Amino acid sequence: YCFLGDSYIELRELEKAYAAYEEAAARANDKSKALYYHRLGNSLLKSRFFAEAARYFQEALKFEDNPACVKGLISAYQAMGLEDEAQKIIRARQKGS
Repeated sequence: YCFLGDSYIELRELEKAYAAYEEAAARANDKSKALYYHRLGNSLLKSRFFAEAARYFQEALKFEDNPACVKGLISAYQAMGLEDEAQKIIRARQKGS
């Protein structure tokens, strides 16, 4: 499902990509859901779909607090010019350390 979803992203057919990843997530436990949504976020980020990437990094974080997802979310916000949002996350993570 993930490879199919990635192919749809390359073709810029995002709705089909989301459907493929959602199918994978529907069959998975929470940790695997986090991995699928993180992968989707990375694929979207690489393809410069920054708002969509942020959405899926946030979705991944609902299932697992993964520093790689946080980094991806920060990168997506920065790519969109939302430096204030990125800094809020950075400060919140520093407080939690």
